[in-house]
Amino acid sequence: MSGNRLALSLLASMLVLSACSNNDNPILGGTNAVGVENNNQGSPLVIDPGTLSLEVGKSQKVATLFNQDGTIKRDLPTTWSSLDQSIVTVDAQGNVTALRPGNVRIKAVTLNNEATALVTVTPASTTSTSSPNPTPSASGGLGTIANPDDPSANPLLAKLRSIVVRPENESVQPTMFKFSRLNETRKFIAEGLDSEGQKIDTLTFTWSSSDENIATVNSTGVVTAKATGTSNLIASAGNVSSNIVQVVVQEGTIRAHIRFTE
Repeated sequence: MSGNRLALSLLASMLVLSACSNNDNPILGGTNAVGVENNNQGSPLVIDPGTLSLEVGKSQKVATLFNQDGTIKRDLPTTWSSLDQSIVTVDAQGNVTALRPGNVRIKAVTLNNEATALVTVTPASTTSTSSPNPTPSASGGLGTIANPDDPSANPLLAKLRSIVVRPENESVQPTMFKFSRLNETRKFIAEGLDSEGQKIDTLTFTWSSSDENIATVNSTGVVTAKATGTSNLIASAGNVSSNIVQVVVQEGTIRAHIRFTE
């Protein structure tokens, strides 16, 4: 009889190990999933873009994106600050101005939630940025080249209504994605949709991670786990932002507890 108890104990332990092993497809939750609770790990606030590179003397406007029960709200009342005002300053409207070369983080506070973004300032370019052959305008003067990120000048952006972010080769649009080890990478893709839900091709997206100490994302959507914690992943094009994917990095080992009985 004691032999049967021992065999049953070992069998139960094997089943626990099997259930706790790393999943090759660690996608949690989906926009169409039923009964999935919103996991509020980490801040729902994201700075867009999540990283900036500016030359000394240049400025760029940043914005806040707030995930409020699955609805993304832009530009809520925000308090901005620079963690080193000798490198960059940021005004009340989110305009970041580069003062001297260096790396610094800017911080946004909205509805008691905080987010930071990394700003890299490089020396001012010594080359001229003027066009050797300016484009004549209709009035006969010299015109400027249209900003490709301006919806009024880009017909594709003018049609854009929503952006969906999901892992490559997966059909599920997750609310959370887990990494089980550091330096693990996964490519995400973004799809722009028009008002009828039709895909818009050839769009260029800006990727952001709310905490690059936890997870970084490059310009092609490849996310790399850097440290244990939680960050928010988002893609933007023009004035439209995607769903927020919560990236959770967990590092640990599976511990087996086998108890022998007499």
